[in-house]
Amino acid sequence: MADAHTLVEIRDGGFAYKAGHWLFHQLYLHLEEGQVGMILGPNGSGKTTLMRCLVGDARLRAGTITCPRRLGYVPQTLALTFDFAVRDIVVMGRVRHISLLGTPNAEDWQHVDRALETVGMRAFAERSFLSLSGGEKQLVLIARALAGGNQLLLLDEPTAALDIANQDRVLQVLWHLRAQEDTTILMSTHDPQHAADLADVVLLMNRDGTSAFGPTETLLTESKLSALYGVPMRRHEAAVNGGPPHVLLAPVSHHYREVGVQ
Repeated sequence: MADAHTLVEIRDGGFAYKAGHWLFHQLYLHLEEGQVGMILGPNGSGKTTLMRCLVGDARLRAGTITCPRRLGYVPQTLALTFDFAVRDIVVMGRVRHISLLGTPNAEDWQHVDRALETVGMRAFAERSFLSLSGGEKQLVLIARALAGGNQLLLLDEPTAALDIANQDRVLQVLWHLRAQEDTTILMSTHDPQHAADLADVVLLMNRDGTSAFGPTETLLTESKLSALYGVPMRRHEAAVNGGPPHVLLAPVSHHYREVGVQ
């Protein structure tokens, strides 16, 4: 049984769309309160499906899953039929605190304002959600998840469609939540550098359905990442802005001309 400080745990987790054809199997994941975990893997390895299982939109075909009911989910995108003001998007995160026929009260709006302040979007409260940039939209969705007073923040590739500047903005907010708010975060990403910068633990999901879970410094090795992504990866340490040595991860550049690409 998970101990009192365990917030998320999956034991021998498996998922298959067809009998015997495992998308992933015998998967293990363990996340304690206040930790940041990241899920890494190529397309088709089951990252989003695993997220859906955690949210409750899909069910494991094997194994057990422990996850808090009070979780805030941040999808890659939010498709809206109608436009809303930013504050109205964020107050949707308070839905479990509002009665079926009720309306948000002063306390609900206080949570909304605090969440927007936390992600640096308080000045955008009355703006149209659809008028925002991709990075600003993601920050609003994070605020929506925070406004609900959730135990866990679950993010599905929140930087996938963002440029470098907006990726950095979102990651700065996540770093603040980790360092200052002691928020428990589980996030999927294509970029191992995000895990090196933020994560306590990582889950590597391979296309063949196998996986590996453990401390970030143990799993983010050149050999494991090269096998995971199918391209050579390099890991080295360098001082950033005069600070202490920092782990940097990147694919090894190929000599495209040598392999016939013009």
